[in-house]
Amino acid sequence: MPLRKYLPTREQLREIKSLQFLGEMIFEPHLWHFNRHSVSYAVLFGIFCCFLPIPFQMIPCVLACVLIRCNVPLAIALVWTSNPITMPPMMYFAYRV
Repeated sequence: MPLRKYLPTREQLREIKSLQFLGEMIFEPHLWHFNRHSVSYAVLFGIFCCFLPIPFQMIPCVLACVLIRCNVPLAIALVWTSNPITMPPMMYFAYRV
């Protein structure tokens, strides 16, 4: 799979000191697999958290992904579509819809 070369390896994740408090939970295979279930729920939670008008939108997104066991990298990438520049047009579009 060509996308796999861009994802960090298990050893690279173990070396990150800020992730050590998560223990083995971060190495759950469902959090990194690309299948119908994990991708569809990752899109759901990523887009939902993208429209949350709070700082640090990634935190509730990752917590939801861990609880539901869906793809974390895809959900975080979708959360990053909202930023201070894109948030006003997104909120206006949501208001109009």
